[in-house]
Amino acid sequence: MDVQDDSIGKFVQVNSSETPIHRLPEELLVYVFQIIVRYSPLSIGRLLFVSRYWYSVIRNMPSLWSRIRIAPRISNDILKCTQYAMVTLANSTDSLLDITIDLHQYTYWDKRRYGLSPNRSLLELDDVHFTRLFRVLLGNDGSNLARWRSFRVRLPYPSSQFEPNTAFGRFIEELRHPIPHLESLSLHLNPADEYFPKIRGTLQHLRRLTMDAGGHLGYLDYHPKNIEILYFRLWNSTKVISQFTNLQHLSISSAPNYGITHKDDPVIVFPLLQSLTLHVWYSWLGLSSVKELTRKIRAPLLDTLRLLGDDAILAVAEATAFHHVDTLDLLSLKEVPDILLRFIRDSLPSYTALTSLTVTPWHIGYVRNGLRTLKDKGRLPVHLETVYTIVSDNEGIALNYGTANSVLTMGRLASEYLYRSHSLSG
Repeated sequence: MDVQDDSIGKFVQVNSSETPIHRLPEELLVYVFQIIVRYSPLSIGRLLFVSRYWYSVIRNMPSLWSRIRIAPRISNDILKCTQYAMVTLANSTDSLLDITIDLHQYTYWDKRRYGLSPNRSLLELDDVHFTRLFRVLLGNDGSNLARWRSFRVRLPYPSSQFEPNTAFGRFIEELRHPIPHLESLSLHLNPADEYFPKIRGTLQHLRRLTMDAGGHLGYLDYHPKNIEILYFRLWNSTKVISQFTNLQHLSISSAPNYGITHKDDPVIVFPLLQSLTLHVWYSWLGLSSVKELTRKIRAPLLDTLRLLGDDAILAVAEATAFHHVDTLDLLSLKEVPDILLRFIRDSLPSYTALTSLTVTPWHIGYVRNGLRTLKDKGRLPVHLETVYTIVSDNEGIALNYGTANSVLTMGRLASEYLYRSHSLSG
């Protein structure tokens, strides 16, 4: 659909101007639209059809078109995404762009139409369509890269449909061109090294880096001291994060490496670090190396510690370096929180500066009972009076036992959730 065609006005609702929202000042209406588009970029198309007034406001506000989300699920969606990208790029004029390419739910063939096995000719046709889509996003000779402010890409696992020799791989190669205004880069690949063997695109303004991928950081041309928010999977030595001296928010997804120890690694001091998130995977290898990791991080200004999953809670239970935090998130994903309750009983009394505790909503009853027991014994941190539960993420997806793995992701900060408070006496 070409929303640049003024004839689209005949489809809008002419009589909808009677409702109170249409009497809002334009600047306030734009603010509302910015909130909506921030979390749901595709909703801009539906907003256009509400009234002539809204249509005019949206068409003449380039910043409302600066968020582009590409998330095809089947082959037919690729052409729609290409047309959507062309319209959005045109209407955004010279605004800086926030681009998301989410392919984790894409399948190269429609099983209902073509059977259980992919046909090679269909695969090649889809590759042609993806090539055109990515060319639109890049612009002629990568000219659109100069407008990119943030870029997030997510592939399925396994991602054989998007190997380096496909349209996606060729698209990533184009990042060798300078991206002077890029502030946020999120790569959800497995592994990243396959796609970035020779890339040296200049990322001098990069502030937020998410590496949800196996591999190394050496292929990206950025300044580690400029990075304020960092999330990545940690392999082997902690030395890899020692170069990020000005971090304010750090998230580590750590795997206990069989035969690898952090015992001889140096202690790393992050003088500006405000929040630390820890997640552990492959815990069947043991937690000894992860426990060693928690003893190597020092952050005198740390105020928020987020422990995602039982293994992260176990790994930190004996650590003493974080007792000065005032906010603690104990986000167990189990139905019955045995490890969480053990932490509250044995470790929580040492967090003497604690003012805020956050847990998942299905654990609030267990946790309040555990805290009341501490209070009766005089062991509850004196400033802790309220417990919080996470209601949803900032995109409106509610947190419950079934959605926990998708909502509680490592790439999000604590400030990117909505919370409900619970009194200990309630």
